[in-house]
Amino acid sequence: MRTSFAMAPESPGQAMRESNPHEPFSALYIPEDAPHQYIVKPADADWLRWAQGLVDPQGRGLIEAISLQDDSLTMWVDEEYLYKGRSLNMPATVLTQLLGYPGPPGWHILGPAFITGGVDEEGWTLPLADEMASDCLALLDSLIVTGK
Repeated sequence: MRTSFAMAPESPGQAMRESNPHEPFSALYIPEDAPHQYIVKPADADWLRWAQGLVDPQGRGLIEAISLQDDSLTMWVDEEYLYKGRSLNMPATVLTQLLGYPGPPGWHILGPAFITGGVDEEGWTLPLADEMASDCLALLDSLIVTGK
């Protein structure tokens, strides 16, 4: 299932329009051209601006949520990647497939991405739990080591 932050309030995008009550907020950042890293949003940072800055160097534009692992994880990407000439992000692409989102034939993640938890019962995006972060990091590290 693919959604964007322009969805209805009960969607994963609710957290993108308002202050997220889940603090501190952690995520796994997967750039296309640098090592992945576990990050924490600064407490005083606006959620939307922070998220946009992770996937777009100018810190603006639409971001898209991709539900993974039976909705327990969400990968966020630049929704306008095709118009911005983004580079292939093979680790993020393979990780989405390993975590249950095969995408349509020929589909790839372009540009940086980040992973958060799923959503709570009110539709707020959840931080990435430490155990899930460790699992995702191990998967990414295995891709690099094995060269797959």
